[in-house]
Amino acid sequence: MGKRGEAIKIMEKNKSELITNVSHDLRTPLTSIIGYVDLLKKNGFQDKDKFKEYIDVIDERTRSLNKLINELFEYTKLTSHDIKLNYSKVEIGSLVEQLVGEYTPIFNREGLEVYKDISSEDIFINIDVEKIVRVLENLLTNAKKYSLRNDKVLVTLYKEDDEYVVISLANKTKSIDKDELNNIFERFYKSDDSRSHDKTGLGIGLDITKHIVRLHKAQISVSSEEGEYTEFLIRLPKKDAPAESPTENPEKQPKDAR
Repeated sequence: MGKRGEAIKIMEKNKSELITNVSHDLRTPLTSIIGYVDLLKKNGFQDKDKFKEYIDVIDERTRSLNKLINELFEYTKLTSHDIKLNYSKVEIGSLVEQLVGEYTPIFNREGLEVYKDISSEDIFINIDVEKIVRVLENLLTNAKKYSLRNDKVLVTLYKEDDEYVVISLANKTKSIDKDELNNIFERFYKSDDSRSHDKTGLGIGLDITKHIVRLHKAQISVSSEEGEYTEFLIRLPKKDAPAESPTENPEKQPKDAR
């Protein structure tokens, strides 16, 4: 009874923390939207320039709110006990190559150059493609937010002892202290805002990443040295998918479509 009572207390604490953090983050864009709608009601449509300005702000805040809600739903699904992965066999190098190619123009607009070192060997691996794409998108987005401008983003993929596929994403950032590094994958943890060029998000993107990686029985780590690169490292096992998640026919991802 004692253990059950303790478990219930932890669940209630987690629920309270979730409500508090989410309420705070959702209130900010919602308050802004309400404010600009009130301005539109008062000013009407007389000033076309002001009207366009207000509509643009409402649009941006609405998209931000939608992003936060989607993050919350995704986090809730990933932390449920009955989640199952939809495994398929894909050529991981082509998948990473394609995704990095999609993000390269985004990085270039931010003054960042992308350097790739992706194994030319076809490496087939069993993964939930949609969820691993989400992991890579989270890390690429994180690199865009925190990279020092006019620098490089390094993406590497290689085999390790023929048992793992290693994906590395490294970029230069402002100094990260040890406490921040130790908490970087924790739920609702937000890195120092002074290092970020984008203030949006619930602070659960890297926690989502951690959950997806662990569901694949894989490993993720981060390291950072002052004046050097901050590196996220994912080690995916090459072993077959579990029996309860049947593997589809091996399929190499095309370079121009996912």
